[in-house]
Amino acid sequence: MSGPRDANCCALVEPSPPLEVGDRKSAPAHERRLVNRPRSLVHGVSVTVVGNVAYTGAQFVMLVALARLSDVEEVGRYGLALGITAPVFILVSMQLRQVQVTEEATSHQPQVIFMLRAVSSILAAAVCITIGLALSLPSSTFAILMATVAFKIVEAQIDVYYSIFQRQELMSDIARSQLWRAVGGSAAFGAVTWLTAGAAWAIVALTAFSVVVLVSVARGVGRLGTAPTLMWNLQEMRRLVVLTAPLGMAVAVGAFATNVPRYALGWEGGVTAVGTFSVVAYALVATGIVAGAAAEAALPRMSSLARARSMDRLVRIAVRFSLCGLFFGLLCSSVTAIVGEWLLATVFGTEYVAGSTALVILMTAGTVQYGYLFIGAALYAMRIFSVQLPASLVGLAVTIGGCLWLVPISGVTGAAWAILMSQAAQFVIYLWLFKSRISSGPFAHI
Repeated sequence: MSGPRDANCCALVEPSPPLEVGDRKSAPAHERRLVNRPRSLVHGVSVTVVGNVAYTGAQFVMLVALARLSDVEEVGRYGLALGITAPVFILVSMQLRQVQVTEEATSHQPQVIFMLRAVSSILAAAVCITIGLALSLPSSTFAILMATVAFKIVEAQIDVYYSIFQRQELMSDIARSQLWRAVGGSAAFGAVTWLTAGAAWAIVALTAFSVVVLVSVARGVGRLGTAPTLMWNLQEMRRLVVLTAPLGMAVAVGAFATNVPRYALGWEGGVTAVGTFSVVAYALVATGIVAGAAAEAALPRMSSLARARSMDRLVRIAVRFSLCGLFFGLLCSSVTAIVGEWLLATVFGTEYVAGSTALVILMTAGTVQYGYLFIGAALYAMRIFSVQLPASLVGLAVTIGGCLWLVPISGVTGAAWAILMSQAAQFVIYLWLFKSRISSGPFAHI
């Protein structure tokens, strides 16, 4: 990887190869738009981070509004609803967005992917409702669960439409949509929370606004030449499920592992402990979305390099972004160590200060996670969808063991330690998987 220094040697990323579309005059309008559009990875990362930061900030505002206008128990009920719905919807989503983005060609028609996402979302809703009934949740908690299920269905459809923009590296279109969702969604949620002092109707209002966004995104996809319609093709849907099942299971296991502390705290300390953990854990979610935005924007470029067998460049991008992720995590950890207690008291209320130690531990776990996040993106780019599951299973096992051991002793702080141990184990596994993959088979030349 050494060589003469040039103008790009110190850049974060390298310039992309030119887009080849053939005859520009005969190309469709959306393809001519891509030919004339400079595809800077730095620009893509920048606008994606802006969009994700805005959307994450809106979620933060909604959480603060709920914490300030209701009580810890209501926040706990909301956190429990998210803990039930998130793993289920992630499992049935099967990471179709990543598959659509990394395809070499449109071998899977987008309309079939839209249909599969719609069917899987209905299945996820049925599973979540069944879980709520099986757990005999109180009516107040079950109402929040139902509202959250409705929101997740709409959000899942928006996500798969975003894949059309992302595949063509139109990250600005996604960012604009996220800004619109951030402003309108937080306003709707906050206003209804103020009126009702509860989460259920606030989530209903958020869902209603998200439907408006979904219609807007579907129209945008239509302008790119992809009809935002559904197509039933059972054979093609079956092929997609077989392709994406390992990746979907891996991500779902990771989401389940993230929510294991909520289940353990709910069993040991009730919804109050879940509420405290949900507040402090949001810092990990928020910073993770920022780091994930960078990986999301880099994925199309990594995929192009993988298809072109430019694996040395792909590895350099993955390593550079991983180092940036570690630096970002260390910066966030330092800030929370210095002002975390003050932030919790000022923003959420003094009843959440007890989670200040857990906040620092969770941000340390985030630092570890951001170190391997871009390695995972590189594996996605190489269309290696099966190796992530072992890492996720190990992370889940460590989280469960850590919670069983530490939550009865230290409560919220013990749950944070379990998350940190899980992330450390996955960091080691991802490094080993990545090294073994690029050192064997078609990537052995690196």
